[in-house]
Amino acid sequence: MKVIYPKKVTKDGVLITPKLAKDLLENNASPNRNISKAKVDAWAASMRRGEFVDSSETIKIDQYGRLMDGQHRLTACVQSGISFYATVSYGVPYEIAVNTIDIGHRRTPGAILQINGFKNPQDLASAVKWMLAMEDKSLIPSRWGTKSVSAPLLVSTASEHPELQAIVRWLIKLRMGGITQATGAFAALCYRFKKVDAKSAKNFFERLADGSSLERGHPILVLRDRLMRERAQKLHGGLPLWQKIKLAIYAWNAYREGRTVTKFLLRDKFPVIR
Repeated sequence: MKVIYPKKVTKDGVLITPKLAKDLLENNASPNRNISKAKVDAWAASMRRGEFVDSSETIKIDQYGRLMDGQHRLTACVQSGISFYATVSYGVPYEIAVNTIDIGHRRTPGAILQINGFKNPQDLASAVKWMLAMEDKSLIPSRWGTKSVSAPLLVSTASEHPELQAIVRWLIKLRMGGITQATGAFAALCYRFKKVDAKSAKNFFERLADGSSLERGHPILVLRDRLMRERAQKLHGGLPLWQKIKLAIYAWNAYREGRTVTKFLLRDKFPVIR
C-alpha cells in the first residue's frame, strides 16, 4: 500500500452515530489494543443515562482511512445505541501515531509491542526494559526495574533482538513464570548468560524450571528452592526482583565453577556474570 501523507492533519466535530461507529470499527487499524469490557460497559451505561461527555483525545483516523484511536468510545456507542459528539482527526500518519498515541496515559509498554505485532508483548516488553537496564552502566541494580524506555527504543530494541524474543517464548514454554514470577526479567538474564556460554545457559534454565537431575548442594537447586520460598512469601513482601536476579547470578557463577553450596548470602557488592 502506497503511503500518502497529508500536508496536515485535519480535525472536524462529528456526530458519531451507532452506524458510523460500527463502520469505523470495521476499518480498525490492525493490530490494535485489546478491548476493555469494563470500560466499554461503563461508557455505554453513561451514554444511556445521557451523562456521557467526550473529553478524551480525538478519535484518530490514519492516512489509510483506518481507525487508530477511539475504539472503546465507538464500541460503547454501538452497544448503547446512543449517538455522541466527538472531534475526529483525519490523516494521522500511522507509522508515527502507532507508537505515540496514549503514551504515559493508557498504553503500557506491552500494549505498544502488541500493536506493533510482537508475540508475548508483556513479557517481551519487560525483557527489553531489563536488558537495557542491565546494560546501563549509570543505573544501579536496585533501579533496574524503574528504567523508563521510550516507545521507539522499545520497538527498535525488540526488533533488533530476535534472540531475546525466542528466549521469552522458550521460558514461557518452560513455565518459568511459575518459578521466578518474572519471565521478562529472567529472559534478559538468560540473554546475558547465553553471551557467556549458550549451552550452559540452556541447561541452567531447563534445570531451574523442572528441578530434575539436581543433587543436594547443587547451586541451581538451592536457587530454585529459594525462589519457590519467595513465591510462597509474596503476599508478605519477599525479595525485590533485582535481588532475585542477584541470587541467580550467584547460582550461575557457582554452577559454571562446579561448586556446591548450601545457601546464598546477599552481599552488598553486585556479582559479575562469569
